[in-house]
Amino acid sequence: RSVQHGPTAEVLGHPRSRFAAAIAGVNLIAGSGATGNALQAESGLRLVGHGDALAVGEAGSAVFAPSSVRISADAGTAPPPGENSWHGTVAVMEAVAGGVRLFTAEHPQLAVDCPSGTAAALGIRPGAALAFRVDAADVSLRRDGDAPA
Repeated sequence: RSVQHGPTAEVLGHPRSRFAAAIAGVNLIAGSGATGNALQAESGLRLVGHGDALAVGEAGSAVFAPSSVRISADAGTAPPPGENSWHGTVAVMEAVAGGVRLFTAEHPQLAVDCPSGTAAALGIRPGAALAFRVDAADVSLRRDGDAPA
């Protein structure tokens, strides 16, 4: 059964399902349009990016690569989460080429790739409280209505 069809660049650049996102190696977040051309996810994340302009309340999704996320230590002293940023407690660490992939207790569906040097310098370990940020230029927004049938 076909999960998504279309030009390869579109399918891999902005997958419409968790399965296609896993194959493309990107994070996929569903939500709805919010003021300021943002996507508001049920998890509380608010993401802005490039691509489709989402009307308030319109179903859509955001996609970004795990390697595009920036990490800073001590979420307790970081600014409060806002657009394209969140705090989290490391729950799972997986070895990947050149570093480690992190998953947090608060947002277990989001993968964050961290170079090994950064992980060592920040003392990243399970239970570490971290702040995360992804640049708007690295986030793709799409309307759900544009998905292939």
